[in-house]
Amino acid sequence: MTEWIDDRRLLFIAYVETTFLVGIGAIGWIVMNGLPSGSVRTDILIIPILIALVTLLTVGPLVWNYYLGKDPLEPVVIMGGLFFLYYPVNAFGITILNFGGVFPAFRNSSHLLGPFLHSLLLISGGVVAFYVGYEGVSKRGKHLLPQLNRRRLLVPNLLLVWLVSSSIYALSMIGVLSRSNEFVTLVARWHYFVPAAILFLYFQSERNGFQTIAMIGIIAIEILLFTVFSFKMGHLLIFSILLLLVYHYAGPGISYTHILGLGLALVASFPVSEIIERLHTGYPLSEAIFLPGSTIASYVRPFTGRLIGTEALTMIIARTPKQVPYQHGETLLLTVYSFVPRVIWSGKPSIIMCARNNQYFSGRGINAETCAAMTVPGELYWNFGGLGVLIGLFVLGISVGLLYRWFRMEMNGSSGIVPIILYGIALIYVMQFESGIAQMFSAMGKELLFALIFFAIVTENDGTGIFDRDGETTIQKSSIFAFTQYVHSRIWNWISYSASYSLFKRIFSTFLYIRDTKNIIKYEIVFSSRTISFFRSLFLICRTGFHTSKCYQALQTIYYYIRTSRTYKILLGP
Repeated sequence: MTEWIDDRRLLFIAYVETTFLVGIGAIGWIVMNGLPSGSVRTDILIIPILIALVTLLTVGPLVWNYYLGKDPLEPVVIMGGLFFLYYPVNAFGITILNFGGVFPAFRNSSHLLGPFLHSLLLISGGVVAFYVGYEGVSKRGKHLLPQLNRRRLLVPNLLLVWLVSSSIYALSMIGVLSRSNEFVTLVARWHYFVPAAILFLYFQSERNGFQTIAMIGIIAIEILLFTVFSFKMGHLLIFSILLLLVYHYAGPGISYTHILGLGLALVASFPVSEIIERLHTGYPLSEAIFLPGSTIASYVRPFTGRLIGTEALTMIIARTPKQVPYQHGETLLLTVYSFVPRVIWSGKPSIIMCARNNQYFSGRGINAETCAAMTVPGELYWNFGGLGVLIGLFVLGISVGLLYRWFRMEMNGSSGIVPIILYGIALIYVMQFESGIAQMFSAMGKELLFALIFFAIVTENDGTGIFDRDGETTIQKSSIFAFTQYVHSRIWNWISYSASYSLFKRIFSTFLYIRDTKNIIKYEIVFSSRTISFFRSLFLICRTGFHTSKCYQALQTIYYYIRTSRTYKILLGP
């Protein structure tokens, strides 16, 4: 045991010393020489130094958790391995392996060395900002969000939903149902959740032969859907990540020895996906695996080329603001716009950022058939520059930290499948760094909403409820509730004593008497319309908490007094 701890301590010390020396070397070189100009293919020492620095920073949480024996799937570890590690891997493929870039504008330019090094430095700072934000909130604090009820899975409902959802998915793949219909797409994605739920049941109950056969059969059918029937690499990864989370948090769990294997499997999935796609296009198996003239580099290139983080950020830094102006938050507003249905707003702008990337940065042109998004750090830079990247990744770190804190509290209380799936969905969309910010949060919000509908169908409350022994709901115990109560009271006081309130009071006033079960409380309600009057009365009654019966009684009383008031009759007649 002592040797095991000493080995981990030595590894951690070696990591810290190496990172410190590489960081000092990078800073010293830049102070002495500045950021050079020229081509990214220039043979210059600072390129491998910065690639090594970013790599060391990204794997820092993995080394730290390994040293302390903590959760190997903590989101800060996953974000380091699947989000930020994309940047040095992409830079390594472009420069050290000399693969070049995938963007035409990047390949055809010979003056991108400065922006390229700038992007690596910026990501180094962004990685640190993300980790600082995450560590500040993930390990301690009160309940931030309401806790979930404990839910019990209904196996017949689960199997029926899986059958319906997988059928819809298959019909959409062959063109019978439109894949552009968002409702169809979201319902079709329910079948991702079912294998994870079945695996959860397998770990939580007494295992028998029938359960094992059913679980293996459903998982096998899902794999066939994602590979043989219609290959979708992204769908297969989502499916695999949900199974991995269930295996880790509800089953035996994975160790750090498994992390290396998972990483190698992820790397291998890119050339394997290329082989499967060739099979789908009609290549014989031998040619799909060994293309004429193929080399080892041709199998590595799909992996490094797919991770376009450094390349995209380099082009944005190179062209902003000289050729393309800063957006000052305009693209971030697309997150709000995305939740407005097109039925209401027919001219709603598209939230897909890859078209903008083609138009302004990648060089492919606005009418290109293929495109790649500018990534989250790239979009942050396009809006607010380098400071925007640092602040944005710091806020993202806080968000992921709060998510993990909520998840740990849920797992300590209920250990149910519901928090695992909801946590997995949120984590999956955050890890999809190549999408835009609006795409990420819009897709995440809609997926979470439909996941809640899914669980409303396939689960039932186990009877514990959301009330604690003292009668206070978990909603009222949450920090968000306390914060909204504070904001509401401050806004309410401002409205009550503002000049506009006094003006409305002279023009129009009426009195509403709200009868409670114990007391008669008199409220003076003054506003310029009956709608505002109604909502203000509702806030007054419900400001002390979400008590359903009390609010319902208050609404009945408010409705009665509004309908019988002299003002109502004057405005709307009897």
